[in-house]
Formats: sequence, C-alpha cells, structure tokens
Amino acid sequence: YGDEDRQRVALPTYPFERQRYWIDPPAAGTTRAAAARLRKRPEVADWLYLPSWKRALSPGAWSRAAHADEPLRWLVLLDDTGLGQQVIEQLRLAGHEVITVCAGQRFTRRGELDYLINPHVPQEYDLLLEAIEEDERVPDTILHLWNITAHDQPTSPGADLEQLQTLSFLSVLSLTQALARHDLLDDLELVAVTNRAYAVTEEDDLRVDQASLLGACKVIPQEYPGVSCRAIDIVLPHDDAPRLSQVVDQLVAEITSGSPDRVVAYRGRHRWIPTFEPLDPDAGGGVVPWLRPGGTYLVVNGLEQPGHVFAEYLARTAQATLVLIDEAALPMRARWDEWLATHHADDPISRKIRGVQELERLGATVAVLQADTTDLAQMQAAIQSIDDRFGALHGVIQTDGRAASQAFRAILETDREQWQWLFRRKVQATLVLEAALEGRVLDVCLLQSSLSSILGGLGLIAHTAASATLDAIAHRQSLGSSVPWISINWDSWSLEHDREQPRETSLTEFSITRSEALAALDYIFRAPRAPQLIVSTGDLRARIERWIGRAPIEQSQAQGVARVLHPRPGLLGAYVAPRTDLEHGIAAIWQAILGIERIGVHDNFFELGGHSLLITQLASRLRETFLIDPPLRALFEAPTIAGFADVLTEHESVPGQVAAIARLHRQIDAMSTDQIQAALADRKQAGRQP
Repeated sequence: YGDEDRQRVALPTYPFERQRYWIDPPAAGTTRAAAARLRKRPEVADWLYLPSWKRALSPGAWSRAAHADEPLRWLVLLDDTGLGQQVIEQLRLAGHEVITVCAGQRFTRRGELDYLINPHVPQEYDLLLEAIEEDERVPDTILHLWNITAHDQPTSPGADLEQLQTLSFLSVLSLTQALARHDLLDDLELVAVTNRAYAVTEEDDLRVDQASLLGACKVIPQEYPGVSCRAIDIVLPHDDAPRLSQVVDQLVAEITSGSPDRVVAYRGRHRWIPTFEPLDPDAGGGVVPWLRPGGTYLVVNGLEQPGHVFAEYLARTAQATLVLIDEAALPMRARWDEWLATHHADDPISRKIRGVQELERLGATVAVLQADTTDLAQMQAAIQSIDDRFGALHGVIQTDGRAASQAFRAILETDREQWQWLFRRKVQATLVLEAALEGRVLDVCLLQSSLSSILGGLGLIAHTAASATLDAIAHRQSLGSSVPWISINWDSWSLEHDREQPRETSLTEFSITRSEALAALDYIFRAPRAPQLIVSTGDLRARIERWIGRAPIEQSQAQGVARVLHPRPGLLGAYVAPRTDLEHGIAAIWQAILGIERIGVHDNFFELGGHSLLITQLASRLRETFLIDPPLRALFEAPTIAGFADVLTEHESVPGQVAAIARLHRQIDAMSTDQIQAALADRKQAGRQP
C-alpha cells in the first residue's frame, strides 16, 4: 500500500472527546475542508472582502425538476407598469394558473383569480390567504412585483419611510407573517423583483429604497426552511417596447428555471450574480491615505459602542480632533469630577465621561455636541458649529450601537413599530447625514453596516434590510459624488457592555473583540477605496454556503430527524433527567434533531452541537407539537430543556394547555400500534352514538 493516497480523519473534539462514533458517509457538499473553513480565522489580515458582480450563464441550463411536467400555481403581486401583465400572459400560455393581487383601498375580490388588498393594512394579507385557502388554491410560487413602479420614489431625509417601504419590505414582511399564521410556508418559493436596487455597473442609477427587500430574502428561508427566496433585479425601461419585451422574456426565463442562484441582476442582455473576493491587505500600498494627522473627524454616536472604538482608533493613529455627537447632553466639564464621584461606575453618563477622558489621554482634542441624528436642521447646525470652531471637517464616521443591540426579533414578532424605530436610527439618520454633508469635500465618510446584509441572520430581518439599505446609499454616493462613501459590513462585535445580545454560540464564535476591531480598522484605512468593504472573521464563501445555501446541513437534520443517536457527551454539568411530561416532550424533540440519546434538562443546546439553523427546526417542532409559537429570542436566551419548558409555559394562551398536550403525547408514545388503533375505533364508535 506504499502508493496509496492517505487522508487524516477528523475525530470529534470536546464536548464529544473519548466517545466512539461510526464514520458516516459525508452528506453532499460537506467536507472536512468546508468544516475547517467555518472557523474564525486567527489573522485579521484575512478578514477583508470586496463584493462585486460577475457575468453568469442564462438560466436555460436549469429546469424545475420537482415540477418539470406539471403546471404551477402562482400568486403575483402585480405592478402598475405593464411588466407584470406581460409576465402573467406568458405564464398562462405555459399552462400555469395565476392569481393576481393589486394594491387598492380595501380587500376586494374582483374575479375568480383577481384580488385587491390595502398594503397598509397587514390584516388584509390574512383575508387574501383565507380566500385562497377556501378555494383550495394555495400557491406554489409567489412573485412579488410591487417594487416595480412607473415613477421613482424620493429617498430624501423628509421622505416617509413607511410609505416608501409599504410596497417593498413591509409588504413581504406582512405577507410572510400571514403565511406563517396560516401554516403555508412549506414547499413555497418567493421571488422578489426589484428595479435598480444594486450597483452592478457604473451606469446604474440606484433606487436605495428597494435594497431592503434583500434583507427579507436572506432571512425568511433561515427562519422558515420550507421557503426558498430569490431576489431578481432589473432595469425597467421607459417608453421602449422592444427593451421591455426583452426584460419580460428574461424575467420569465429566470423565474421558471429553478436556478440555484439566490440573487440575480439583469443589465441589458447580460445576467449577473454577486461574488465576493478576498482583499489583499497590502493592495492599498501600505499607507493610511484616508486619515490626515491632526485632522478633524465627526463620529456620530461616538460616546457609545462601537462609535468609541472608531474614536479611539483616530486618537491613537492621527491624534485627531474628534467631534462626538450624542443624543443626550453631558454635564458641564467643570462638573465631571463631581459627577464621577457621586455616580456608579456603570452609570451611562459616567461611562461616556470616562470615554472622553480616555481619548484625551491618547492625545486627541475632543468636543461633544448634542443633536438628534434624524433631524436635518440639528445636524446641519452641528456641522456648521464644527466649521466655526475648527475650520474644516475632514471625515465622518456614522455609527449606532443601540440599533444593533435591540434588533433581534423573529419575523412573527417584528411589528411596524419596531421596524420604524430601527429604520429611523439606521436609514433615516444616514439620509439626514447625506443631506447635511451635501456639497462638502471630505476625505472619507464611513457607514457602519452589518454582515447580516450578506449572510442574513435569525431574528434579524429588519436589521438585515436596514443594513442592505446602508450599503445601497454608499454605492449611490460613490456613483454620483467625489467624496468616498464606504459601507463596512462588520461581523458581530463582542465589546464590554454588550449585554443585549442573545446567547448564540454559532455567531459569537465569529465575533470581533475590541483589540481585533482596532486592528481591522488599520487594514480598512489602508485598503483601496471602494463603496463597500466586508469584514468576515471566517471564510465568507463557506459561510454563504452554510447560511444562504445551507449546504452542510444534513438532509436528515433539515427534516428534524437524526439518523443515529449517540451517547451523551461528557459535559461539565451533571446529567439531570426530565422531570415532567413537558420536559420529556422537549427532550424527545432535542434527541431527534441533535442525534443524542440522553439529554439532561440543564444541558446547553449549543454545547451539544446545536446551531442557529437547527434551532429553527426546534421552533418548528415545538410549534407543531405544543400548538404554540415561542419567541425566537427567548429560545436563544434559555437554551436548555428546562428553559424551553419555562418559555412555553410563559407564552401559552390557556393556563395548563402545554402541560396537557405534553401529557397526551407521552401517553400516546407509551401505547402500542394496536392500542392506538383500538382507542381510535372506540372514539369513532362513541361519536356515532346518540
């Protein structure tokens, strides 16, 4: 065997050490190399990526295998430009059944397959689905065309964000929530079509209000694995019938192809897909071209994390003059010592005062201004005061830590109030900054976006949508301004005082520490100028395959059933057996999903090998078994069987309902097949008696 090609076999590590397992054949697309790529990289220099687009083959190479020989039922949210009408005609000619939905004043059924709903009223999506279910016409595919409008919508600071998003992100959110309430999110495809949402070429005139739909398309399949989502971006031609006909043909070919590409853009005759390339840390020449020593820099929300990290970097690197804007006023400087002496160290104002003092010790000149970052007049006045006091402004860094810390909420729990709060802090504030800086010559303007706009994330549908919008704003500025606007898609941060983040090991293992963030900024400020930079602490392509393509999830896990049950690993905590019917029921679900034969009530889901995508399976099984939809965040914060039992009990609509269901399930599990059939026969016979 001297010429044999040998390979190392990766053995299970803690908490599975000293346990023996059979080596199963790897699932499709799962390799040891892929597993290694899904770890945090030790070198910060390997974290940076540049997004771009590449030409791709037409979708004719694929076919919808599952429905190749049968027509599909389509639900089309119809636009008012005529594009959708031509798409519908082609679908019907191909034998498909098409139900159309137009935006109107109130829910109205205009024909057998034609409806009106008011998109401002979320309840009307439920009325629509009730009518469709009653007709037994549940769709296979939903085609969302409401983004395609005849006239551009302004995205100025004074624009009504809710109005802009009613036919875009909010319509997809409300529709998904209604589908979930009606249990119609299995074996469903959602295709969202946008008009100029992406900067594919330098000629693109971006519609930044449409970028939010990308957030929905990333997160919906992660929370509801039975749904597949695709985003298709086009350029709607005006008064050009031949060009419109070409776009219609491209769109019909794309939506009927079964292509695996989740994001696609069409420009002219060409089809494009996104790609992400590692960035050479030395590509910028090894200097710091964006920063000037002693320059004046505005850090929005610079008294909070992560804004203070950026301020610290500027202080250390450039001994800069820092102007930190905060919504709350600090006491007069003469009273700072008194304040610190009479208030607790964790007092928010005390932390901010100490933060300013730390920056000054590093050599920076620091000024603090109070302003509402979503108010154009206040931001203009603040920037004018910088001119009056320091002479010139050289750069701006926009941050908002509170928006990220309070963004976690499952799709069913995301209401318009929470969405408005988040978009106001992230999107509205950026539009205000854009207007306040109009006409100014700056060295750089940095926007702090999130890696969620690339990877999505459970409970982050609104945050992902807002982050994608920030990316689009930076691209729009780069196309029409001489000032470099750069959106940074950061991986999750793990800083002190970050106590609002849910416990979630599959994300926190990739999180960035304060020292790592400072090191990353060193590379970012040396990088070539591009409208978008990505900071991913793990291999980005591997993470996209896992979170967007979900490649490494074994088919048996995706169905919520493990093939083999292994012994309980050697955890630090002692095994405590389930004590109640409810804990037994939850333990059985954990066993089926994790493949562990004995799980204690205090064992941690993530320490047993669970991750975010598997917890969606848990939530789905809990919903099916106990007829209750627990908040996703609560499951993350209490990742034990005992914790799950408390969460279910706290959220039951009728006291004792969950325990009764658990008791019934356990009784059924103890019965033989003959006993179950006899019980059903007795029940049926009893129902016939007068």
